[in-house]
Amino acid sequence: MKHLFTVIALLVSATVFSQTISGTFLPTLISSKNAGNPIPQPAHYMQIDSEVFVYGHVFVNGSPTAGTKSNIILSIPIPSSLLTPPLDSYGMGELNQAGAPQPVLCLVQDAVANGVQIIFTPTTGFSANITYNYSYSIK
Repeated sequence: MKHLFTVIALLVSATVFSQTISGTFLPTLISSKNAGNPIPQPAHYMQIDSEVFVYGHVFVNGSPTAGTKSNIILSIPIPSSLLTPPLDSYGMGELNQAGAPQPVLCLVQDAVANGVQIIFTPTTGFSANITYNYSYSIK
């Protein structure tokens, strides 16, 4: 019986339990290019072990130049010393401008001070709403 308890104790001590943390945060605008005056909105995140999943939206308030590559860099909820995009991070979203949805690419990069870079090309010079979701590894 003593050996049975020893085996059970070893199994319990070897069991890996997942850690899940979730919540909301207000991303900080780090920088932007051809995006007018971006206004980040509260975003949601969930961390499962060393993976973080984020979704939210940002309002592009202003007049971006149509057809010009643009980007917005926002802070991420949990810092990481990453990164090897696209292996450790990736995301996508949608630019909704004048009823014409366009794809958006999201890359989390340590080179931009623990921020996510949202890359898009406006189709018109009007304000827009960008929804996004991305994930990355904590290292």
